[in-house]
Amino acid sequence: MMCREGVLNAISEEKRKYYENFMCRLALNGESHMEERVYALNTITPYFTKQEKVQTAKSLLLFLNYINKEHLSCYLGKNKEGDEDRMAEIEKWKLEEANWINI
Repeated sequence: MMCREGVLNAISEEKRKYYENFMCRLALNGESHMEERVYALNTITPYFTKQEKVQTAKSLLLFLNYINKEHLSCYLGKNKEGDEDRMAEIEKWKLEEANWINI
């Protein structure tokens, strides 16, 4: 994702550095901490707190929302009456995002 400049250009400039660093952390942390555990089929829980996992999931979904909202909406959008509007929940996270990014 980081190698394709057009992808990051879909994210506003003040948020771009956070998401660029976020993607690096996911890749590097996965390489350094996870590979052996994956092969051993052990859990990843000891490496991350619940709060870190929740923020990572929110950051990843917001990232996907910025770069391809239509695609994400196909999977998480409200498809029929009575469905939960998960895209609206993701949009609400933008208010929290300023605290993660410190903008």
